[in-house]
Amino acid sequence: MFGGTVFTRRPRSNDGELRPLEVHVVDGNVDRAIRILKREMGKEGILKTLKRKRFYEKPSDARKRKQSEALSRLRRSNRRRTQ
Repeated sequence: MFGGTVFTRRPRSNDGELRPLEVHVVDGNVDRAIRILKREMGKEGILKTLKRKRFYEKPSDARKRKQSEALSRLRRSNRRRTQ
């Protein structure tokens, strides 16, 4: 559809360590490359982590956040099972 102008990949090295995320621009379509990069960063949770680490989070708040995230994951998986 887009002619293979932009692609992303995140291969693992031989020792299992992740390499940096790569976005290649072939036909000079930078806007598409930026959109794809943002989408890939969103999938990996990079932006969410950056926003969360912008300010100090108290340990009690971190526990509450992790519990609520786990609960939402559980609800989401239960919703998918019932459908």
